[in-house]
Amino acid sequence: MKDPIRVTTLTRIWQEVCRFFRPSEWAIWLLGLKRSTAKPNERGLILIQIDGLSKSQMKRAVESGRMPFLSSLLDKENYSNHDFYSGLPSSTPAVQGELYYGVPTAVPAFGFRDHRTGHLVRMFANDIAAEVENDLSKGRPGLLTDGSSYCNIYGGGAKDVHFCATSFGWSEFLNTANPFKIFLVMLLNSWMFIRVLGLMALEVFLATFGFFRGIFSGKRFWQELIMIPARVVVVVLLRSLVTIGTCYDSARGQPIIHLNLLGYDEQAHRRGPGSRFAHWALRGIDREIKRIRYSAHH
Repeated sequence: MKDPIRVTTLTRIWQEVCRFFRPSEWAIWLLGLKRSTAKPNERGLILIQIDGLSKSQMKRAVESGRMPFLSSLLDKENYSNHDFYSGLPSSTPAVQGELYYGVPTAVPAFGFRDHRTGHLVRMFANDIAAEVENDLSKGRPGLLTDGSSYCNIYGGGAKDVHFCATSFGWSEFLNTANPFKIFLVMLLNSWMFIRVLGLMALEVFLATFGFFRGIFSGKRFWQELIMIPARVVVVVLLRSLVTIGTCYDSARGQPIIHLNLLGYDEQAHRRGPGSRFAHWALRGIDREIKRIRYSAHH
């Protein structure tokens, strides 16, 4: 019978060797990203939001084979499916206001008339989103304190906020980062960037085909034309950047991460939530969830 202490020690050594050669570990070191001070055995949480996806449409996507990895989690990993009350109004700014700060109906809709100024406002505007979150956070700790927030309306109290309405992109980080080190990180993750470029090229072809199909079916020309770059940027590029950032954050031990995967909702607005056009985006989202889960597991 093998000595259990010896097996555990060898396993730990092997894990450290694998970690040393993992591109994400080198990227964290090269970019100077701070690691969490939490102990290795402390639990962490990754919240993945698929923007605009209802339970009924998710069930349909799983049953039709559009989301095979999510299906495997439900079948083999003891994950379960529960209802989530999104509140009224059922819009991202209202839902996340309640999720992060416990304040229901923080705003009446995604776009509304501000009674204080009389102006029409939309919640993707940086100043409006920041003002609403400032009111929500008074005397209330955010759910994402000391964590990360990606592609959301609010930061939720997170230490690192990226691609949110209150903080766009990685501009602050890129302004201070060493260009040579960024190049090395891209070199280390060359296969990932090649994959993203390939997916972008494929999406251009599919979006162009969808454009002509929409025009012939009576859709508005300019709205269909705008969907071509929107699909490439939102459905592929932005979603891939969010996945990469989430994988790095899980590797450095962020205690809580909330990311909002886009693509489905934008296409559902154009063709309907149950359309093949919208469900096409779910296959790519399913692959991103698989990568995030793999990174977090390791």
